[in-house]
Amino acid sequence: MRDPINKTVVKFKRSFREYFQIMVLLAASILPMVFPSGTASAADLTDRKATISTSKPSSTDVEFIFSYNIPNTTNTKGGIIYQFCTTPLGTCTASGWTLTGFTHDSQASWPNNGTAFAAHAATNENDCSQSTNATTMICFERDETVATGTTGGAVTHTISGINTNSTIQTVYIRISLYSDDDFQTADLLDSGVVAVAIVRQLTVSGRVQERLNFCVFAIDDAAALPTNCAAAPTTTSIDIGIVDSSAIATSPVDNNPPTSQGNDFYGALQVNTNAQDGITVTYFPETASTGTNELRSFRVPGASCDVSGTSTTDPCFVDASGSGETFTAGTERFGMYIPCIDTTQGTTTNLGSVAGAYDGSDNSVTSGADCENEAATDFAWSDSTTAATLASSSNVVDDEIIKVRFAATASATTPTGSYTVVTTYIATPQF
Repeated sequence: MRDPINKTVVKFKRSFREYFQIMVLLAASILPMVFPSGTASAADLTDRKATISTSKPSSTDVEFIFSYNIPNTTNTKGGIIYQFCTTPLGTCTASGWTLTGFTHDSQASWPNNGTAFAAHAATNENDCSQSTNATTMICFERDETVATGTTGGAVTHTISGINTNSTIQTVYIRISLYSDDDFQTADLLDSGVVAVAIVRQLTVSGRVQERLNFCVFAIDDAAALPTNCAAAPTTTSIDIGIVDSSAIATSPVDNNPPTSQGNDFYGALQVNTNAQDGITVTYFPETASTGTNELRSFRVPGASCDVSGTSTTDPCFVDASGSGETFTAGTERFGMYIPCIDTTQGTTTNLGSVAGAYDGSDNSVTSGADCENEAATDFAWSDSTTAATLASSSNVVDDEIIKVRFAATASATTPTGSYTVVTTYIATPQF
């Protein structure tokens, strides 16, 4: 008769062995579900970021450059899933983006980089459920069947065609890499999350005011030109000295008594304006406050002059033609002209259109430092109440200086006396 204790022990050992075998079989069936093939080394993608071409709401065709470091160095890399979610973990909530037009643009440093990823068709395939989740998921695939060399490391993947919605939000993009292009869970490799923010824009406004700096002055021939109107002299008197029939007295006139007793000054008009359609500079002679006839001519103040305006025996000079004429010494005339426009004080050369009547022979020399001393015989004068044009531009003008010279020659019968005339200049910008 068998010992009851031994019988119990034998029965217990048999039961334990059977139980252990069952547990081994059960573990063998569960482990592949817990650790699918290829995921034993699954890890977070490192150094990951997404660089976007714009953070503006409601933008179209936004470009994303994904950069990350792949820890897995043994498997092929055949599939990528990007999920656009409002949270980095948990259920992926649709953020309302339009993802259906996404495209693959480029890639760099991937294993077998010559085999490019392509956008997956708009259908579901295992873990790629982009048909069902059209506002949150996009998938890319390629047929990289053989892993050669190092298959991990830093890579980039550039995509575009993403349309952001109008919501101000942070979007978390969950990245999952697969070893094959059918997106089976068993082929899941490394993963990670990046974030981008869709934000409001700042609108900056300001206004450039209309500007005109225009100054008129007399300046010594030996003086340096002012850099701007603030530095311009306040002198306004120009003396052309002795005027007789033997020569043409033209400003500036050296003060060398007794032959020439001028003040060596000439006129200057400095212009600075941001008028985009340009500016016109005009002038007219002021009406003398006393005297009769020829009140806008070079005349003796208070004198009575001939109404014809052509007399060479009255105390008023005969005006040069309004269209310009050549002076001859001894033939009484008074007039002015523009020898050049100096552009050395600013940055533009736009005030170059000089009216033909006042166009001196040297006006094309825009930076002539001493053009006011050139030999000149052509002059003009306007005695009209309407201002006559001297020069104009069709664009902005930066501290360009119109040089103005006055000239007179007397006839043998021109009366003695001190002659004078006042001129007014107008700058008319068009903004």
